[in-house]
Amino acid sequence: MGKWSSCCKVGQKKGVEACPIAYEVNRVLDDARNRALQIAFVSEKEGVSYSVLNDRLLSDVELSQIIGRKRASQCAIDWIDEHIENRRVTEPTKKQMRMTAEKMRRFDKVRGSVTTWGGIDYQYYDAFVSFLLQEGLSQNTVFDKHVKNLKTFLRAAEQMKIDVPNDYKVGLFKRKRTEVDSVYLTDAELDKIAAIDSSEPIHYH
Repeated sequence: MGKWSSCCKVGQKKGVEACPIAYEVNRVLDDARNRALQIAFVSEKEGVSYSVLNDRLLSDVELSQIIGRKRASQCAIDWIDEHIENRRVTEPTKKQMRMTAEKMRRFDKVRGSVTTWGGIDYQYYDAFVSFLLQEGLSQNTVFDKHVKNLKTFLRAAEQMKIDVPNDYKVGLFKRKRTEVDSVYLTDAELDKIAAIDSSEPIHYH
């Protein structure tokens, strides 16, 4: 990144004392450049595509803090917060939606990343559900409240022409079926049950 020094006029003393604003801007640019290069270096070693690298740069918490960026088009939760307040719904419904947004924000802190619209795919959903369950929430609360609200946010964003993954529309954001173990009896075991003498009356107390 280039150096910024437009506030320093020709003939004036140069340096930090002459232009502290330019010094601060250059410091921020250097920090942002170094962080971006770190992300790019790791991404190059992993062989990821440019689109993945771009998403990592946009969602990196440290880089966002360095440049003080809060872009509603990229930071999904900021957009969601504003969307909730503008919805014409009852206050209890807004309260539930705020709780979901807060859970999403806490999830970001745990995983060290900022939720972007492009990142709310099946992998995000699966990890978010696991996070909620680990917090001790029941499956009914997770799926009937938070997952339902997450789908609502995605639909609302899409209606506003924001590009979002279509995973939530193709049946991927749903409760997983619990596998039930079946018990099968052998013919010999069935014969033993049939041979039980049930001629004696059963006494109910």
